[in-house]
Amino acid sequence: MESRSPVENRFRERVSHERKLHGWSQAELAKMLTAKGIRGVYATTVAKIESGERAVRINEAAALADLFSTTTDALLGRLDPDENSLTFAMMNTYTYAESARQQTVTADETTATLEEILEDAKDRFASPEIEHLLELSRDAARHLKKARQSFEQVSSGATDVIVAKGEAARTREDGSQG
Repeated sequence: MESRSPVENRFRERVSHERKLHGWSQAELAKMLTAKGIRGVYATTVAKIESGERAVRINEAAALADLFSTTTDALLGRLDPDENSLTFAMMNTYTYAESARQQTVTADETTATLEEILEDAKDRFASPEIEHLLELSRDAARHLKKARQSFEQVSSGATDVIVAKGEAARTREDGSQG
């Protein structure tokens, strides 16, 4: 394998990281790229891009950025440590915290169904294990509630940072115009 530049290495590492962060397999990502009009992309293609065995084409880089809801600059690691980077980081924080919060809502619904099933089993069968399982399920529900509240706080905090940054920028603009 030929030596890749640091930018190429960052790109392939970011692609792998983002794919895993989204919970997609290499085959799923290949199908999504194909759906975006990129021809000849298979799971092996994605694997080679991630390992650095294959260079990425410009249309593939743009499609990957779209799928990951980011920019090609971000995938290349070219974000400057300026205020726009803070906004980008907080928007990503908000997006992922909201996604995690929604997953706790779904898990909570599943836990409620599980409790109903265990309550029914407890009523019909004399088994001490059922009471233990029911307590574990209730414990999980309590943890899910705490997790959901924490994710809500993260989302809210990220939003507060973005709003404060916007207000600070407007204040600077007003000061420079006066």
